[in-house]
Amino acid sequence: MIRIIINVAKILLKRKSFLITTFFLPIALIFAFTGIEDGNSSIKLAVINEDSGAFGREIEEKLSKLDGVSKVEVKSEDYVQDLVYHKYEMVIKIDKLFTDNIIKGEKGEISYQSISNNDTEAVIKSFLESEVAALAKISNNINVEDSGIDKVIKTYREARPEYEVLNSRDIKPSILSSLGIIFYLLFITASGSCRFILEDEKEGTKGRVLMGNISERQYYFSQCIVFFLFTAVPSIEYYAVCKILDYEFGFNNTIILLFLALLMSLLAITYSIMIASIVKNKSVFTIINSALTVPVFMLSGAFWDYGMMSKGLQKIGDALPPRWIFMAIEKLQAGNGFVSILPIIGGILVLSILFLLLSAFFTQNKIVLVKENG
Repeated sequence: MIRIIINVAKILLKRKSFLITTFFLPIALIFAFTGIEDGNSSIKLAVINEDSGAFGREIEEKLSKLDGVSKVEVKSEDYVQDLVYHKYEMVIKIDKLFTDNIIKGEKGEISYQSISNNDTEAVIKSFLESEVAALAKISNNINVEDSGIDKVIKTYREARPEYEVLNSRDIKPSILSSLGIIFYLLFITASGSCRFILEDEKEGTKGRVLMGNISERQYYFSQCIVFFLFTAVPSIEYYAVCKILDYEFGFNNTIILLFLALLMSLLAITYSIMIASIVKNKSVFTIINSALTVPVFMLSGAFWDYGMMSKGLQKIGDALPPRWIFMAIEKLQAGNGFVSILPIIGGILVLSILFLLLSAFFTQNKIVLVKENG
């Protein structure tokens, strides 16, 4: 069995495409996505001010003066697509009744949408909450109808300090900047590894191996081990780079991230093996794998902010395994302990075992949807 593992490893390591996808592409993507998020000296904000009152204009002016912020003009109907393509990192929308609600003593609404959810955006949200609270407090202490709204604005300007909190030197890149694409890359690596099973069967290597003192179970178990080891490489590289470059994890016990990434590697391998057990044509195998994987990761929020999706799509996304891993990380970043994510870990393990059992069932019963020549 060890000899099978060594031979498969040698064959895979001779393939340039496999080496690039497994060893070099993950590191390149980490730096590329970090550059998209943090390469500029300032963060680009799109501000949609629907408020016709003075408070909305005052908040917008305050944002423009923040150190490290570049305000971008945007039309309300265009911002979602531009946000996805990183024309700006965050959209801030001021409600049309913002001024009126604060004067009435009600909550002034400001909504946010972003892709990367990094530390800079958290600081901006905190800043805006502070500014809205200050306006509300001053409005409660001044009779706006008698003194006029200009009195509120003047008091607000005199009372509020100048902010210089968004200096990019002090902001750590977030693990979330490239996490989704790295997890997707695990499935690409797993798919590339499992194509070897199809080649093995086509060339008759599997049959010759089974003629020796190797059972079919040992043969597939050996393949699973070597495929998992190679698929785990991007996970290990990702964790190592995040630690070396001092990324912001959002929780203290950072080794849990590596564990979750390895769990995703296991899921990727067992999923690809199951597909390979019923699809014997390499081209069709690649097409089906991509056709199933890409939508799953899109709906899981791997490529953009999950909150941007509609409630209906989020319900679908919540049922998908990649989303479970993201939810586990969100729980950890919210201050919950390892015990809180045990149900998610259990779910991933059960699903991985199910994929393996299905693979064994399809193989033993010779159930094939697409033959090698089909």
